[in-house]
Amino acid sequence: MSQTYKSVALVGVMATSAKIILDGLIISHQFSITVLSRKESETTFPSRAKKIVDAVLRAGVRRFLFSEFSASNQDEAGLGNGFLGFDIANKTATIWDGGNKSFTLINEKHLDQAVASVLQHPQGTSNKFLYVASVETIQNNILAASEKETGAKWAVSSTTTEKQVDGAVKKLGAGDFSGAFALVRATGFGNTPGLRANYAKDDALANDMLGLKLDTIQDTVKHFVAQQACDSHG
Repeated sequence: MSQTYKSVALVGVMATSAKIILDGLIISHQFSITVLSRKESETTFPSRAKKIVDAVLRAGVRRFLFSEFSASNQDEAGLGNGFLGFDIANKTATIWDGGNKSFTLINEKHLDQAVASVLQHPQGTSNKFLYVASVETIQNNILAASEKETGAKWAVSSTTTEKQVDGAVKKLGAGDFSGAFALVRATGFGNTPGLRANYAKDDALANDMLGLKLDTIQDTVKHFVAQQACDSHG
């Protein structure tokens, strides 16, 4: 069995994904963890990346994982907070282009487990992009699962990729950076060719190698509906 990594330094822990990964590394009880952050800043800027890489190379670090958690594999947390267009509290949904395009999502549990597993499998994971997913689904299946778990018919608004992208570009051109959110959603929902939004079909999933099992969209939605109910009751 190949040697695994035991000492881990996490740079820039103010980002949401970094906090999730930190929690996962702690829970695994497999690593000695060092956290590097600047008290006066909550953001790690891309311009610092090369300096960080150069520094870790000089220090003899054997593995460097970039914080590249791509939007083409969206985060399941977007189901819970409404970012993906499904509002559990108000039972509304915005469906793109008929809602039948497939895509993959990743949840917090699999994100932190994937990073920990990469560090425990250094030979099979070095110098490559790794594609992981928690759920493979379509918008209409999310809607059906949401209606089943809430026991109610949802109000649905229909939209198109063209409408969403055009609106986003206009917002950005006017200095309204909320337009970027629609462009992020477009990477998963949009009908633009070549987006590769479904890692299970468009790429080779590393789930098996990393010990990650796919969840069902029904169980995923059930989790967020229960969480919403718990939050609403304090």
